[in-house]
Amino acid sequence: RRSGLKPLEMLQDESCCSICLGIFQDPVSIHCGHSFCRSCITETWEGLTTNFSCPQCRKTKSRKILRPNRELANVIKAAKRLNLQPVREVEGGENFCEEHQEPLKLFCQDDKKLICLVCDRSKMHHDHSVVPMGEAAQECKVRGLWERTETAKQEIVRTYRKMHKFLEKQESSLLAQLEQLDAEIRKAHEEILQRLLEETTREKSLFPPKSAAMSLTLSPPPAQIKLDPWTANARLYLSEDFKLVWWDICEKHLPSSPKRFKVKQCVLGSRGFTSGWHRWEVEIHGQGRWAIGVAIESVPRDRLFFLNPNEGIWALCHLLNEYKALTSHYNTRLTLRRVPKRIRICLDYEEGRVVFFDAKSKERIFAFPPASFQGERVFPWFMVTGDAQLKLLP
Repeated sequence: RRSGLKPLEMLQDESCCSICLGIFQDPVSIHCGHSFCRSCITETWEGLTTNFSCPQCRKTKSRKILRPNRELANVIKAAKRLNLQPVREVEGGENFCEEHQEPLKLFCQDDKKLICLVCDRSKMHHDHSVVPMGEAAQECKVRGLWERTETAKQEIVRTYRKMHKFLEKQESSLLAQLEQLDAEIRKAHEEILQRLLEETTREKSLFPPKSAAMSLTLSPPPAQIKLDPWTANARLYLSEDFKLVWWDICEKHLPSSPKRFKVKQCVLGSRGFTSGWHRWEVEIHGQGRWAIGVAIESVPRDRLFFLNPNEGIWALCHLLNEYKALTSHYNTRLTLRRVPKRIRICLDYEEGRVVFFDAKSKERIFAFPPASFQGERVFPWFMVTGDAQLKLLP
């Protein structure tokens, strides 16, 4: 309908900002060529860091572009000298219906235009959704705020995902560097340590007469153990029967508990031992990082700690396709003839023995040197990340 406007009306129309509907104040042009008051477009884009959308044509740009429109500013000065009132100005004046010469006080949501009271009663708008002009303007502002909020939420999600991928790559890179730096030192100590361990964990010393029941041939019945949900890290998920545990990147909202591991992805068994000899078996699924063994009750829950006997952990670990015993000072790399799918853990509390066996082949995987648990309760201990899953048997 702009073709039917008189030159003066066209000048009035071009002098108005499509956001505030008033005469331009400090007009600027954006990426698509449309112009707005500097304060109007700045307020519209407040809080955005990318995907700047034109309020008029909806074209977007990844970065903000505001160019002073000096030509339009000169036109506004000329219009003000003529003492014009903006056609779209609501405050201080009213627009009139061209057909009925009545004030335009209503907004037709079907036709997306202002109408008068006579238009509202006509057949053309009889079944249309019509609201007061002020209500329509408020709804438009709310919709714009909602769109900006959704855009900001999407940007936060994208940024979080990028950060997570970056941190995963950094973790893998740092682990590889640490392995490389530790290789030479580990190689020098490995043979000596292995020889000492073999001497101290010979079958004869491992199963002396008074603890003969720990042998495979005279092994105790399996301990009845489940996973303790009150100790599980927020990123560990347990099955309904508390026999299976796996890791997920999303943290759960869990009740506060002083027993819960807040930093390490760990969980304890439901039973602790202060005497006797016990055994249980763990079935391994997936290729992620995992560790299984025993831990004393006072093992740290709310801070990082080393996984070794000095911190109260006696465990076997799988990491980067390698199997290791988490021994003091330096981890002991293990060479296995076959990949164990089920591992048996044996504990003799009085003798301070923790031994791991391949449950299928009955071969011993590793035996820790005798330790003293100093009267503390000892629990089955599990740690898992990545796509690995650990299942307590039976």
